[in-house]
Amino acid sequence: MWPAVCKVIGEPDWIETRPTHAAGAAAALKPIFARIEQWTMTKDKFEAMEILNQYDIPCGPILSMKEIAEEPALRATARWSRSTIRHAQVPDVATRSR
Repeated sequence: MWPAVCKVIGEPDWIETRPTHAAGAAAALKPIFARIEQWTMTKDKFEAMEILNQYDIPCGPILSMKEIAEEPALRATARWSRSTIRHAQVPDVATRSR
């Protein structure tokens, strides 16, 4: 998977520079994470997922609560909808008398 990650983020030279011991790997993580972060900032979460899936790199979007509630596949599952999605009225604390 490492070669695929290197290709996707535009760092093919990193393929051969894999650290051989734990201390070397730990030191190498900061620039690797920084480069991955830089790459992901140029894509939305679904675009990044689509690209990574083409390389069989496991990934998935982190959905907001709004996106989860509006996700058609989840809403279509009646059991999930009944147990997870709740509609509630929240009292306005600013107007409540004490």
